[in-house]
Amino acid sequence: MVVNAFKQGKKQALIILGLDPGTTTGFAGIDLKGNLVFKGFLKNAGASQVIREVSRHGKILVIAIDKSKPSSFAKQLAAKFNVKLFTPNNDLTRKEKKELINGFKQSLNVHEADALASAVYCWKRFKKALAKLDKFLSDASFDLDKALQAELYVMLFKTKHWYLRFEKPEKSLPMLEKKPGIVVTKKDDAIIKFLLSQIQDLVFENKKLLKQLEELKFKNKELSIAISKKRPAQELLLAEKNRVRELQQALSEKQKALQVWKSKYFDLLQKIFFINNKQVLKCFDVASFENMKKACINPYDVVVLNCKLESLKAARLLLNARAVFCEKAFINHTFELLRSVCKDDRLILVLDKSLLSVEQVVFEDSGFKICLCNGEELNKVISKAILNNR
Repeated sequence: MVVNAFKQGKKQALIILGLDPGTTTGFAGIDLKGNLVFKGFLKNAGASQVIREVSRHGKILVIAIDKSKPSSFAKQLAAKFNVKLFTPNNDLTRKEKKELINGFKQSLNVHEADALASAVYCWKRFKKALAKLDKFLSDASFDLDKALQAELYVMLFKTKHWYLRFEKPEKSLPMLEKKPGIVVTKKDDAIIKFLLSQIQDLVFENKKLLKQLEELKFKNKELSIAISKKRPAQELLLAEKNRVRELQQALSEKQKALQVWKSKYFDLLQKIFFINNKQVLKCFDVASFENMKKACINPYDVVVLNCKLESLKAARLLLNARAVFCEKAFINHTFELLRSVCKDDRLILVLDKSLLSVEQVVFEDSGFKICLCNGEELNKVISKAILNNR
């Protein structure tokens, strides 16, 4: 059973979902202003049934519960939605929950009430941060599509102290060089820094996990020597090996998340500079599979190779590129590699990079750079190449 607090015909909302898992699962969704959007409960329901019921009301940004230690069901639901599972430091008391929902006039059963209290508690914790991001988005000098806006709110709940980066930008973040003809406002800059900070957080977490992994591997070596002498050492070794597996899994998840946010950041750069008739180029000094993967090559990207394409594996990642520019000496080699991995008759453009005029570097990572060129000139070069290939 689900009760929708919105009238029919209204737009779907961005939802903070409160959850009260159990034999009877209660749930309540509030919007970013703290208004009740829907409430309901289901008996003996599985995760898929709850997902189906709550997701039809809008985009779930975060899931909140009233317990400090979440149940496996709550974890499962958050993982399915790919959102943060918000938990209080201590279990919310009955008195606290009653005070949290005191202003709501709707009739609530005990499960719905607990779920709503969880959502409101989460909303109050993030209220100031939500207002800041809302203001940045409304004041931004360019329009972000609704899906990307929703993702920014999801990031808000996932990232600790994110709003400090707007107030005091970190000096270590790469800043966009201001040049004539390129207009990037403070608001645009803030959104870019927001995505960069997420990437920076994930890189830091990856390094920390790698360090822990190395320490545990060293411990394992020492314990392996002691294993034949003492039985407790064997049990300790097993525990350490399990910890290594957990860290490897966590590292893998962080690396995947890093790729996702890098891709979103690069897409946002495309949108910002497109307004100013600039084309974003992904440039490689080492054209390896690892670097191609790290650069998140998306359909219609323009790629510049300052070296020889290394392998068929790397070539497969270039297939969706709008065009590939490389040294004249490597054009035939690059084209043959791309053609050999292509399974259809699509047009493959491999052009002389001397036709391009790279203006500036806006992002740099080990192995590749994000650069800019004149969008109008690039379109002319590509259009001419397409006509010549007909």
